[in-house]
Amino acid sequence: MNFIMVRKFSFFLLIFVILQFKRVYCSESITCKQQNIQQEERYFHRIIKLRETLYPISKKYKIRGEKILDFNPKLSINTSLVGNIIPILIDKITPIKSDTNKLSEKRMLNVVLLLPFGVKDGTFKDVVGRCALEYYEGLLIALKHIKEIGISVSLKVFDVGLGVELLQNIFDNALIKNTDLVIGGLTGEQIELISAFSDKYGVPYVIPFHFNGDSLLFSDNTYQVSIPKLYLYDKISTIFCNEYNDANIVFYIPNSFGNKIDFIYAIQKKLLTKKITYKVITDENPSYSDIIALLDNSKKNIFVLFDDRCHFLSKIISLLKKIKDTNHSLFISLFGYPIWQNYWIEYADYFFHLNITFYSIFYANPILHEVQSFCDNYKYWYSKKMMDHYPKYGMLGYDTAMFFIQLLNKYGASLAENLDKFKYSGIQNRFHFEKINDRCGFVNTGFFLIKFDEDYVISFDFVE
Repeated sequence: MNFIMVRKFSFFLLIFVILQFKRVYCSESITCKQQNIQQEERYFHRIIKLRETLYPISKKYKIRGEKILDFNPKLSINTSLVGNIIPILIDKITPIKSDTNKLSEKRMLNVVLLLPFGVKDGTFKDVVGRCALEYYEGLLIALKHIKEIGISVSLKVFDVGLGVELLQNIFDNALIKNTDLVIGGLTGEQIELISAFSDKYGVPYVIPFHFNGDSLLFSDNTYQVSIPKLYLYDKISTIFCNEYNDANIVFYIPNSFGNKIDFIYAIQKKLLTKKITYKVITDENPSYSDIIALLDNSKKNIFVLFDDRCHFLSKIISLLKKIKDTNHSLFISLFGYPIWQNYWIEYADYFFHLNITFYSIFYANPILHEVQSFCDNYKYWYSKKMMDHYPKYGMLGYDTAMFFIQLLNKYGASLAENLDKFKYSGIQNRFHFEKINDRCGFVNTGFFLIKFDEDYVISFDFVE
């Protein structure tokens, strides 16, 4: 695929995109003839520029306009072409002018992306398919920037669905065995199969998403971007106890069905081992006087909720703000969860007034220029905003590619030995990979602590 600019960009990025069945770029898929995995069709994708017609494109790549229309049935000579991404068979074209000869002078990094785009099974409009597509789109923006710093990448992209059948066929293909980096997999079965392939051929394998289960992969070549929940909770519990060992800690646990009850139990267990006391609210709708009775004027009062959903947060912070407004000497705060990134704009005044702190393995500060610039670039390239979801999968794709491809380009086969030497401050994600034990692969154990204070300042620390 050639990632070509719509306006005034002058780079030529070579990316070979291999799709087993159909193209995955837009929500309306373009049907192509199904091919056996040993006879895949490789596509060169082009974004149509302003005032560009099929004629100069067909002339440049020495392919008849009718052939282009055959692979783009939704286009015609009467269709507005500007901004459309059209596939052209790589095997059938010879560009008149190309920078690919220059690329051959440098080592080309071969990267494989294996995600459930949902094109074959028609689920591309579902959440999973849309997340996979957004991740891919963010990764493509990273490849643009990587090309600008002189790194050449050949990217092969496969729609693997949610099972393992397509993966097994893909791994029988000779083309994929000579890769330098594999990214992808969603389900536990997929990840185990890709991990086995990674072990067999000694290829670094990046697991970009959190998958069900809390197991660590026993493979030296795996890199889990998302730390398993139980290990994350243990690490955060330690930080929590160190930070609030002198505070008046109050848990709101009206029942045992909260979606963060495991987190609560992990903290309470750690507090008990360190002989730190705490209090518990069991009333689902505590009153003003109920809360007042639990507070301590001489200490920081830290509240932790059993559930991260907005309904519970709204109920408690409204009550706590009312108490603080009438008792100015009290220090009241909450310690919370990653999804609170979705709520803080709506409850900004509460977050600052109550000095709220929450943890997250991902954080994009909307005030930062780098974050705003990425969002603008994403909208420019894809004519849409990223999904209203955390993490932002476009940013995750961008950060993952920027980190691993630069690391791989610099250290090659010695990637694992040099993880701690490469520092990358991402748009949304940072990485601190380590082995939790001697038998597992590498896990990103770092996380953010995001803090709001009464001076209307947001600060965040990355904890390694």
